[in-house]
Amino acid sequence: FGKKIGLIINIFIRISYAAILAIATRTIVIFATSKYLENTPYLVVGTFIVICCFFGTFFGLETMLRLAQIAFIITVLVAILIETTITSYIDINNILPIFTSNQPISNIIYGALYYAATSSFLSVLLLSIKKDEIRNNKNYNKVAIMFYFYSVLSLTVVMFFVISCFGYEMGSLFRYPEYMVLKKIGFSSSELHLENLLAFRWTFYSLSLTCTSLYGIITGINKYSNKKNKIIVILVAFTSMLIGKIVLGTVPNALMIMKNYYISFMAIPMFILLSLIFIRCLFVKKESK
Repeated sequence: FGKKIGLIINIFIRISYAAILAIATRTIVIFATSKYLENTPYLVVGTFIVICCFFGTFFGLETMLRLAQIAFIITVLVAILIETTITSYIDINNILPIFTSNQPISNIIYGALYYAATSSFLSVLLLSIKKDEIRNNKNYNKVAIMFYFYSVLSLTVVMFFVISCFGYEMGSLFRYPEYMVLKKIGFSSSELHLENLLAFRWTFYSLSLTCTSLYGIITGINKYSNKKNKIIVILVAFTSMLIGKIVLGTVPNALMIMKNYYISFMAIPMFILLSLIFIRCLFVKKESK
């Protein structure tokens, strides 16, 4: 896109990384202070979370990706355990109304565009990881596509269990329908709280998200700076943490407010940007031939 337009695009992407960092950090802090550390100030917990991000990013890409790898393995194991336990609650009759709606095709197209927009904002984080920085990168594209389809499959499975167990009308009444489905799991008891099991996996996932977004910010700063200035990165990380608290507050319901603005001001612009980059890459590839 050239230096000027390219610089504008890079600034927009780094601001998006900072937004993800602010939202993810705030989410972890709110969960920790409301669940386990009620009397601990927001800034204290947030500072420790940011320091954990520094350890995950300043020590190199491999350290950060190992954290994500651990989260992925735990997620797969927990998912298999959940799916095998909750299968008995499936009622196929709850899914039939999807195929008998008045506008099934338009609903599917709208859902596909909605998912493409929301996933593009998170997928852009992968662009900060250069291909030449990864070991055995010959299958880079195949692996990226494979895990993208895995994420689509995971979301489809979640929606299947929610709708097949509750039905659309009842499932839409719950704020967290996935959690209500999980409450049906037979092995949960007073000795094994389901919340703790999910919180352990979810914390690893959130830390991976914060580390990835911070790594994206670092790559942007290093690209336009002669020195690898860690002080700027530290300031950006702590500023993002404070902005997350100021903008969204300390109330968990603030994420519902974020939901109303996420698609319009964050997801759709990123989806359009990625589409333009894809089209531009096709022309560049054609010109090179």
